[in-house]
Amino acid sequence: NEVFCAGLIDARKNAKMTQAELAKATGLQSAAISHFECGQRQPSITNLRKLCLALKVSADFLLYLPLQKS
Repeated sequence: NEVFCAGLIDARKNAKMTQAELAKATGLQSAAISHFECGQRQPSITNLRKLCLALKVSADFLLYLPLQKS
């Protein structure tokens, strides 16, 4: 999904991390980070959580979900 790819790239760049640094912070392979950013693979819920924690963002940010207004 292009939206997730863009959100992940933005979050990683905002955190001033390389793909290798994000991989190390999450315990994932660098190739997995690359595949997520290129849209070749989608992370599992467990890996999505690891990405959010390492990047200090919400899943909503990575998925570019707008805040709902009451």
